[in-house]
This record gives sequence, C-alpha cells and structure tokens, in this order.
Amino acid sequence: MAGYGDRPRALFYSGPGQPLLPDHLVCSGALPSTLNGKPCPYSIAGRMPDPVGVGPRRPELGEVGDQAPPCAVRHFGSLADWLGPKASGFIPEVLRLRLFECRQKFLLVVPGIRNERGVTDVAHDDD
Repeated sequence: MAGYGDRPRALFYSGPGQPLLPDHLVCSGALPSTLNGKPCPYSIAGRMPDPVGVGPRRPELGEVGDQAPPCAVRHFGSLADWLGPKASGFIPEVLRLRLFECRQKFLLVVPGIRNERGVTDVAHDDD
C-alpha cells in the first residue's frame, strides 16, 4: 500500500459527483466491493503498474508510442470528452487526462497521460 505522501499512479472515476480515488485504494482492494477486499490481480503490491508504450497491435489504447496502463483494455479520449456537460467539479488538469478502462472494468486517468489530440476516440453511451 502507498505510504504517506506517495503520489497516486492513477485516479479512478467513482461516479457523478464522487471524488476520484487513488490507485492505492482501488488496486489494493481496499474500496471496490467487486474485488472482495483482495488486490487486483494486475496490480503490483496493490498499486497500478507503471504505464507502458502502446504498440501497433493495441489501437484501442491509442496511437503507437502513446502511454497507457498495462492493464488497460481501451481509452475514451479525455475525461472532459467522456463526461461532457457533467465535467464541472473537476480541475482542468484532470479533465485533460486520457480516460482508460482497465481489465476490472474500472475507469481511470493517469497523471501525466493527457489526451493531446483532444478527440474522443470511442463514443460514450449514457444508457
């Protein structure tokens, strides 16, 4: 688990009007009930692994050379693109971060990985 003052490697979206949760709470299994209190099997010591470069066989994660969590299965453009009008309440720096879905079906952003092109790559369905 992260020590005091450790910066989060990822921030997990927990729903409208809810705070973003740091990776040490989600990846360790401390908060999401879907993990039954156990660490995510894709985590390293209860933390999200360091991002890796996107290769040519993973276009759902971005363009070749982009960075993505190794546990990501797709990306949705920026958090602002995905939230649309519900984006108020988050600071601009967070809204520019690229939104990913991980293998556990959680939505997350990684500090430092921005959606430079500012384009939503996968449509979001609010149903």
